[in-house]
Amino acid sequence: MVSNKPKGKKDRFCVAIFTNPTCNDDRFHDEMFDKIDLVGNVDVVTDANLIPKFIEILERKFPNKKIVTESFAVLKIDQERIDQEILKMEKKYKWKRFINAIPADKYLVVNQLTMFDFEYTLLYSTDIDEVLQFLNKRK
Repeated sequence: MVSNKPKGKKDRFCVAIFTNPTCNDDRFHDEMFDKIDLVGNVDVVTDANLIPKFIEILERKFPNKKIVTESFAVLKIDQERIDQEILKMEKKYKWKRFINAIPADKYLVVNQLTMFDFEYTLLYSTDIDEVLQFLNKRK
């Protein structure tokens, strides 16, 4: 079987680390970031909060899991999808694009909204070892 993926192009993932927003203890963030960072090809978001919208999506995608703080969500970064959403945004502001006047923050917002769409979550877990195992299998 022949793969359509270009050689040398690795999948990229994003791990959202959910913590209690009222907790100021950064040790949990730091420890988890260090462990995940060793895998490679993984972006880590340490300031993710479990807002009701995210909880609803995760409960629907993972009905057998209890969604709690101090947990993790693994998402695949789909650059093609991000590029498509950026093109849509640029079409919306076509005259600003023509004169290179679309603010950089517009690109950042589109990038983040697309990247952190929890409908595309591959794994939700409260166990860092499960997350690491999942990511290492996909290296």
